Amino acid sequence: HLGTQGDDGGSWEGVSTGRLDKSQPLVCGHTAPVLDIEWCPHNDNIIASGSEDCTVMVWEVPDGGLVRPLTEPLVTLEGHSKRVGIVAWHPTAQNVLLSAGCDNAVLLWDVGSGQALVELRDLHPDTIHSVAWSHDGSRLCTSCRDRRVRVIEPRSGRVLAVSEKANPHEGSRPVRAVLLDDGKILTTGFSRMSERQVALWDPVRPRPLATQ
Repeated sequence: HLGTQGDDGGSWEGVSTGRLDKSQPLVCGHTAPVLDIEWCPHNDNIIASGSEDCTVMVWEVPDGGLVRPLTEPLVTLEGHSKRVGIVAWHPTAQNVLLSAGCDNAVLLWDVGSGQALVELRDLHPDTIHSVAWSHDGSRLCTSCRDRRVRVIEPRSGRVLAVSEKANPHEGSRPVRAVLLDDGKILTTGFSRMSERQVALWDPVRPRPLATQ
């Protein structure tokens, strides 16, 4: 199944692959366009959505899919002052959800209580382009508009490693970064000539091990 944003901006659709039925029920709750959604890895019926309305909503989709519009989220998470472009469930801990907004903040939520467990508000000087958990959830890897990649310990808020600025992806498009199981970092981006690039990093070194 897929989740797709609806044309009205504040809704999205949970649909099967293939041609979309125009009568497909929508998940409607946000008051502005939905920017990101992610299914929960621990419960196939739970999905989170982040929106330009500065909120994160968590939804429960019934077994068999939607037969009528879903308008009431399980919980609405409010803590960002600008639009929320990234949501990511913790890979091992249930009910823990990450959100990142254009307020340059990363928040970790207890979905059960609706409260923020951790607020990382001073680690990024500009818009966050991507956030990825390590496989065990002990670290985060982020890329930022300041053209740096950071490895962060979320519990303490400590930055464990940071890349050199604009190296090697010097193009204007956003850089994406993920943490690999062996602790290395894989980034994707563009050169100044708009050529696609992939780079492999060791977090203890400021420059990439390899670029292609």
